[in-house]
Amino acid sequence: MREMQKMQKQTQKGLQKARPLPAGLGVGAALTARGAQTRLKAERVQAELQRMPGWKLAANGGAIARVRHLGSPTGAADYASFVLRQAARRGQPLGVDVSGSHVALTLYTHSASGGPGGITEALLAFAEALG
Repeated sequence: MREMQKMQKQTQKGLQKARPLPAGLGVGAALTARGAQTRLKAERVQAELQRMPGWKLAANGGAIARVRHLGSPTGAADYASFVLRQAARRGQPLGVDVSGSHVALTLYTHSASGGPGGITEALLAFAEALG
């Protein structure tokens, strides 16, 4: 339980450092207003991922993924719930898979047409905040 609380505090600090959405704008408008929905070039994505331990480009190239190992299945479930709440607050789509004491996270974006949107600054900022 202490490990989970420590991880939540670290993640909260990371999320507090992340750039907030402008007040009064919907998630999509706010991200577009900041240019955060612009798909990043592959070289930039690779450079950013090198400074984010644990995060890797997914096989399809349109998402990033990470597996976190927690001390217990309960800790893993608590962490997954925490991440889901943070993602919902930011309007960040993600996939979560909990297996025993492991949590697999996959972060991705959607384009305006509903298809894959590629890797954006907002997506990387959220991943960095999660650690």
